[in-house]
Amino acid sequence: MKEGPGSHAASLPVHAAQGFYPYGQYPYGDPARAKTATRETTSTLKAWLQEHQKNPYPTKGEKIMLAIITRMTLTQVGVRESVYYVSVYGL
Repeated sequence: MKEGPGSHAASLPVHAAQGFYPYGQYPYGDPARAKTATRETTSTLKAWLQEHQKNPYPTKGEKIMLAIITRMTLTQVGVRESVYYVSVYGL
């Protein structure tokens, strides 16, 4: 079989779901990253909760900021925010 232009793997189209992850190399988080919350992470979230006692529900922008600072996903920030609220305030 004769190879023509575009016959090698490098020229094959890449499906949008393959190989492109806008938030980094790994689609499901960095496997080297710790799976448990660190003291730094919890102190950041607790400090945020302390400052927002009257309205302990972060906006989307605040969740993004907390996710960046704590190196967590938006889902983790949302889940942990509610877990810390319950543990801190006993609701």
